[in-house]
Amino acid sequence: KGNNRTLSNLTITGNSSLFRFGLFGTLGSSGTVSGVGLLDANIDIPSSGTPSTGSVRAGALLGYNDGGTVRSSYTTGSVSLSAAAPHPHSLEVGGLAGVLARGTIAASWSAADVTATGANPNVGGLVGQLGFGTSGGSVTATYARGAVVAAGGSTTARAGGLVGYALTSSNSVTASYATGTASATGATTHVGGLLGANISTPVSASYWDTDTSSIADDGDADSPEGRTTLQLRQPTGYTGLYAAWDDQDVDGDGVAGEAVDDDAWDFGTPNQLPVLKFRGFDTARQFALQSPGPIVELSRSSLTLSEGGSAAAGTWTVRLANVRPTGAVAVTVTSSDPAVALTGAPVTLSFTATSWRTGQTVTATAVDDDNGANERVAVRHAATGANYGTDLVEAVLRVLVTDDDGPPDAPAALAATPGDRRVVLSWADPGNPSITRYEYRHAEDGASLGAWRRLSGAGAGTTSLTVSGLLNGRAYMFEVRAGNAVGDGPAARAAARLAAAPGEIVDLLDPALAAAVRAVVGKSAAQPLTAADLATVVSLDLSRLAHGAVQTLRGVERLVNLRRLNLDNNEVADLSPLLALRYLEWVSARGNPLSSDSVFGHAAALRERGVEVVLDPTTLVILPDPALRAAVTHTLGKAPGAPLTEGDMLALTSLNADAAGVATLDGLEAASRLSSLTLAANAPPAGAPALDISALAGLRSLTH
Repeated sequence: KGNNRTLSNLTITGNSSLFRFGLFGTLGSSGTVSGVGLLDANIDIPSSGTPSTGSVRAGALLGYNDGGTVRSSYTTGSVSLSAAAPHPHSLEVGGLAGVLARGTIAASWSAADVTATGANPNVGGLVGQLGFGTSGGSVTATYARGAVVAAGGSTTARAGGLVGYALTSSNSVTASYATGTASATGATTHVGGLLGANISTPVSASYWDTDTSSIADDGDADSPEGRTTLQLRQPTGYTGLYAAWDDQDVDGDGVAGEAVDDDAWDFGTPNQLPVLKFRGFDTARQFALQSPGPIVELSRSSLTLSEGGSAAAGTWTVRLANVRPTGAVAVTVTSSDPAVALTGAPVTLSFTATSWRTGQTVTATAVDDDNGANERVAVRHAATGANYGTDLVEAVLRVLVTDDDGPPDAPAALAATPGDRRVVLSWADPGNPSITRYEYRHAEDGASLGAWRRLSGAGAGTTSLTVSGLLNGRAYMFEVRAGNAVGDGPAARAAARLAAAPGEIVDLLDPALAAAVRAVVGKSAAQPLTAADLATVVSLDLSRLAHGAVQTLRGVERLVNLRRLNLDNNEVADLSPLLALRYLEWVSARGNPLSSDSVFGHAAALRERGVEVVLDPTTLVILPDPALRAAVTHTLGKAPGAPLTEGDMLALTSLNADAAGVATLDGLEAASRLSSLTLAANAPPAGAPALDISALAGLRSLTH
């Protein structure tokens, strides 16, 4: 409970791992938000702050209401959300809440301006989307005043003064109104003074202002109705248009029309629109929003500039509004940070009683720097003179400057030069002064890379580092990345194998494995194995050992020329050491307790390299693509949804998946005897990546 207190200047700027933005991301079925006011909130989520997939929801108070209750709360300021193309889903953005899937919003209002740019935006002054699936929510005793903009590009865009998109008959909108403008651009647009688009939601005793919104009444008695400002002001009580507003269950106790507890509205004078007085609301603030004093009016509330290039400069217009000046008024424009330069600074705009409504243009430019950081700058417009007072009337434009440095690129021309138990990593000088650090990590080839380690004392001029403590005769993988104030850049990768002296003694950790290798090279148990010995082994049969089962393959990567390995009937769980054997052609691992990582990861990686891998016939095979799985089970005569095994995949010699909607071939590498495959007419949806056929690389029998 907020106890009718106000939180001012809340700012949220995005997080690319989140899908729901607001003071509260999600409100669950047992949650209640009441008595909370957000004054001058700035919810500004750029495309860099949104995930690349999934529907994104944003509201000043909450992103997603999944069955909770919002009552006696309000928001002012702005909510802006954008998602870079090709974003495949939708954006739901509202001044109070992004989505009301289930639950209630009652006795609440918003004067926030709301904007969404991207795929399929649904934007509303109060709620972006009402309802989800067959579920619905109720909106009772509410109003919205903000400007609503939905920019959908080549997709469908919906914009409504109160609700952007109402989906189901389980919803309801009652005793509410909207006065803000609504606009939409896109391949298909839906714009409404109250609801942008309405599938089947019942609406009663709810209106929009046709004068302030410039959206005319459509004359449909079953739809929410438009009324002029004068018509909306005339009733000064629960009469006329507002007669039904007295018969609502505003406090949610199950009893409608209670004289005190459900008396939500203050109708003011015949020159005012009704505002909410429910549970101690500040009605003076709400009435002041309807008829403010002198103001400085800007053509936009926010601006994004980029250092360098065509997007480095931007413009907007400034004029006076609401009250004609009685004399000369000067508007001084200043930037809070040198990251934004104003053309002609210091900038002073002059207005008179005759020119006060004529807009004057201001131009700002992002100043290129090398700090690698984004800046948020406030451009202040302060009016002085005549009846506009002394520096008390002002407007602020919020400017985001995106740094053109960004995170550094991956180190170029990364080379790994092996030495004695060490590797020197070197790369080209990037010539990027914003770099403040370098990090590296490494692992033996085939093992998981370790944690990132920061190179002590590294900076913009660093071009090499030495990794020590390595083992001769082993192969290693290395990654190096650079970072700056923006973040860490992508990593560059390089591999190196440290040479082993022919006489170097090699210790194979598993005694059964060591004994089998000694038998192949003709050495007794008392004689040590050397790197030269191991290099002579091209085939190894571990299936019928008389001296115990092999437990681990660690060290088998030292058999640098191994081509065939029979591992049947041992106790091996991890096949990852085999990934380092570049000449391996065939391996059989039946009768081993293989881990899921080895079955679905290591074995698949070997197969993609062209290695024939034989596993237990009963081992499950995962085909993540449902269309591919359906085609395979049909071909094999198995019931839909039946599990697939290694034995099944070995029986698969021909597969027709024409026009099946296949999106990925992952898992098909297990069909090592597949000779014919047809995939015609499996084009991906617009904007999706092309079908990846790398899983077929290891299918040596495939000829068609």
